[in-house]
Amino acid sequence: MQALDRSRTLEWAFAAELTQHASESPSLAGARLCFGGVGSWHNQAVGLGFAGPASDRDLDELIQFYGERGVEPRAVLSPYADTSWMTGMAARGFTPRELENLLVFDLDRAPQPPGRPDPAGLEIVRVHAASPEVDTYIDASTSGFRGPDEPVSERFEAMARRTLSLPQCYCYLARVQGEAAGGGMFNRAGDVALFFGTSVRREFQRRGIQTRLLLHRLAIAKQLGCRLAAVVSSPLVGTEWNARRLGFELGYSRLTLALAGDGWEASP
Repeated sequence: MQALDRSRTLEWAFAAELTQHASESPSLAGARLCFGGVGSWHNQAVGLGFAGPASDRDLDELIQFYGERGVEPRAVLSPYADTSWMTGMAARGFTPRELENLLVFDLDRAPQPPGRPDPAGLEIVRVHAASPEVDTYIDASTSGFRGPDEPVSERFEAMARRTLSLPQCYCYLARVQGEAAGGGMFNRAGDVALFFGTSVRREFQRRGIQTRLLLHRLAIAKQLGCRLAAVVSSPLVGTEWNARRLGFELGYSRLTLALAGDGWEASP
């Protein structure tokens, strides 16, 4: 698969994933304008730049959609997107907010074996919306996104419960000697598995649990017929290192741009 085609496939898979969580997700130039409410991580346009150049009308519609809802217009761009989108946004005052790496694994290959044995007593189980472990899973899988004594926010909990209810989302809890150690999930979008929401509790870190969660999800994704697995990570952090050790490769970097304005709330 050529780089442009692969990027289009991945970005449209991300767009399809976001539409499951967003309260609104109209299409624009082959992409999706996703909105989940003020303060929602889902407030972003994804998949832009693969259906042709940006027109003034496209850019105006992007700004108007988010501005009318009280949040900053925000978009994620691949380096393979038509450059008119980036230059058009820059001309309207959009500025860079985040640069993340998209790591890709071709499921025709076998992952590199980990360099350490499984922790004693490790088991990984799937959690469904009706599972008795739902609260435990939510607590463990969000532990890396909040402070040690910070409770799970209502918004985070609602998002996690919705994810658990979606048939194309596969959520897993890791236990060590019966104690919840971490969790992670993936979303199946066509033949792409998008890995999200992986955390390991502090007392269980540096024991290979995140690596085992990655391996388990790779195996399930392959069984389901997926061709690609992907994970987004900030550069030079544990998620990236763990993925690279298993054979994930850098696909490309994704640039998030946003436009500040009076009365518009920034989104996380």
